[in-house]
Amino acid sequence: MFTKDKNLFQTFVSSIKWSHSITVEPFPGFPMNNNEMCQRMRQIEFNLNKRCLKSSFPKWDMPDRFFMMWSAEGGAGTGQEKHFHLLLHSPDQLNSDDVSKLLKNGVEDYIQLEWGKLPRADNIPSPPLHISKVRSNIAASIYTTKQHMSHIQKAIKRTSKIQKEEIHGLGFLKI
Repeated sequence: MFTKDKNLFQTFVSSIKWSHSITVEPFPGFPMNNNEMCQRMRQIEFNLNKRCLKSSFPKWDMPDRFFMMWSAEGGAGTGQEKHFHLLLHSPDQLNSDDVSKLLKNGVEDYIQLEWGKLPRADNIPSPPLHISKVRSNIAASIYTTKQHMSHIQKAIKRTSKIQKEEIHGLGFLKI
């Protein structure tokens, strides 16, 4: 069952036309948590859409605007420093030729600039980003989702050991 779910998920992710792969490098001593990572990337995604698309972009379909998907890798108990893998989708139609030239040639620089502008708590430095254009949609999708799928696999294994407890008349699952 897990293999089927994993393949289905990875097939779905690889069906999206990704333009860039982004890795938030490990930064020993100053790890970034999932919430901070999510908020920073949501801000960058919003800034890309706001700068490069018409103001009505929130109402547009997903393929017509910038969006990202990410997963965390490493962390406590894994033997690796925590870091993040992201995929960026860039729309085909942009607001103007100037913006189109800027992003086709320098979306990496724009993301680096926006990343550096976003402050961290207590003036902690931001971890470095590695950004590259996606050459193989399938390979980038599988690489980005590999750790995500291992979390799903662990959850599936745990569910086989679920014990049902009755608390105040409600059924809760204890994993």
